[in-house]
Amino acid sequence: MNPAAPRRGFRRLAWGAALAAAIAALGLAGLWLAQSSDAARVAARLAGERWYAVHFQGANIGHYRAWGARTWALHFEFHTALDFKLQGGGETRAEDRLVFHRAPPHRLLRAEHRLVAAGAPPRHVVVADELAEVVEGEDSRQVAVRADLTMRDYLAVQIWLDSGFATPAAERRARTFDFDQLAVTEALWRVANQQAGTVTLVAADGGRTRIVVREDLAPWRMELRGFVLQRVASESDARLWERNAPLFADNAPWAPVDVPLLRIDRLRRLVLRVDGMGPEAVWPPVVDGARRVTVLADAQRPAGAAELAGARAATVAFPADAPAIQALAEQAVAQASSASAKAEALVAFVHNFLRYEDVAGLGVLGAARERRGDCTEFANLYTTLARAAGLPARTQAGLVYRAAETADGGAFAPHAWNEVAVDGVWRSVDPTWGKNRVGVTHLPLPEHAFLAVALALPNLKFRVVEATFAKVDDAQGA
Repeated sequence: MNPAAPRRGFRRLAWGAALAAAIAALGLAGLWLAQSSDAARVAARLAGERWYAVHFQGANIGHYRAWGARTWALHFEFHTALDFKLQGGGETRAEDRLVFHRAPPHRLLRAEHRLVAAGAPPRHVVVADELAEVVEGEDSRQVAVRADLTMRDYLAVQIWLDSGFATPAAERRARTFDFDQLAVTEALWRVANQQAGTVTLVAADGGRTRIVVREDLAPWRMELRGFVLQRVASESDARLWERNAPLFADNAPWAPVDVPLLRIDRLRRLVLRVDGMGPEAVWPPVVDGARRVTVLADAQRPAGAAELAGARAATVAFPADAPAIQALAEQAVAQASSASAKAEALVAFVHNFLRYEDVAGLGVLGAARERRGDCTEFANLYTTLARAAGLPARTQAGLVYRAAETADGGAFAPHAWNEVAVDGVWRSVDPTWGKNRVGVTHLPLPEHAFLAVALALPNLKFRVVEATFAKVDDAQGA
């Protein structure tokens, strides 16, 4: 027997024990440090998983799971996963994960986002060490980011509620990481109602986002742009939606008009009566018990500073900073000197660059590479190229009149076009149709209301109340 063998075994055992002790000591130290902060105490209360049923317009369409945990190194991590299905062709799944350092001030170490959606390329975003790696379909790129977020920022509202200082009408700001903007963003929350055991918070977005929080500091109910997430007792309760048919399975993709709209190019004012379902937030004027929508040709609306800032930014959805996009934008506006000329040059460029085709969403980079897409790709490419060229722009969703959509005549159907800011005023353009001006037969819809209107289309009917035309001389000079 080799006498050295037992000693080598002992050393291995001793080193292993020492390593285990060191890891345990490190873990205990990390735990002690963590428990010394209010953010860590609140994170401990939020540990574990919670399940929610997701509803839209009263229908159960998905589930949401939120859970908090500790990593092997005792860092804090927060996960959310949203699964839902609105129409045939596959589910949408969005999953986020944030990891914060175990020791105060609990800085963000890693942020990760995955999105798999029907009609869009799969997306994976990883943020660490001030760098974001974005993979979308076949395209990948790296973007420098500032992820100066702490767990106290992220849990600011829960810490505030836990402190007992959240009184009616009081406000508190919270910060999080936005995976589309690739930046830390801030939201303002106000206490709208307070009852025994519950607090209702309203976001500063016109009241469209509301959260009811219970004593455990976790949301009990969340209302987000028409979606309602209601906490349920178990995973099986949350997944009951999987037995249901998709919400949009049998929808007609248009809403008829009672009479054909003629001489569209000369229409200057159009007043429509909306019969059937229709969110009042979209068509608020009510006359004789019916909702009215009025559209004016060449209506100009000033662009606010906040709107302009948001419409200039390069984002994951609108990658205006990608080298391929920068090169295309330079090519498109090379001969244009003014903002108006650039806006019109981009309309012509996108209209001729892409081939119209009903395809599953390619994303902007995919559409630019394959040179094809539907109205969404046309509009999103225009938005991205405009931003790359220095023009504030955004994609606008709504309804557009189609002359022969139904056997009986025209109808309004979903469509996407653009708004571009020129000289501080929003101008509507339609690159799909090659239009530098959008007429009264384009009905823009607020982002928060588009899905509700799309769901209501089978029940909607438009009746023409008033149609005002330009004089022949005016039309020729337009």
